Amino acid sequence: MGCDVTEEKNLFSKALSWLYPEAKAQCQAIGVQVREGIREDFDKYRLKAMAVSFIGMPVGLHWVLQRPDGSFMDPGVGKNSLSFDELVQNARSDFRFAGYYDTGISIVLSA
Repeated sequence: MGCDVTEEKNLFSKALSWLYPEAKAQCQAIGVQVREGIREDFDKYRLKAMAVSFIGMPVGLHWVLQRPDGSFMDPGVGKNSLSFDELVQNARSDFRFAGYYDTGISIVLSA
């Protein structure tokens, strides 16, 4: 199994690059390419880094699986979601004031 790391430039990905400046070099050192996302990535399984928010304030990171059909699996709440909005609703139903923001960073898995 192979993987690439993709970064969609947004406020969160820029902040994470600033907080963890060594992360890209560490990925490249072990042979993992860090690149911008492409259309073909949507047809693959992706582990997506989510910023966990508490009352709207980002407080941590959490990984969820996004399937090629766009649905999600969240190991934190143990639920499947058909959309990102449902993913956030599921988190809020279990952790009342919590939510997710997409950081734009994904690990794209390939066979």
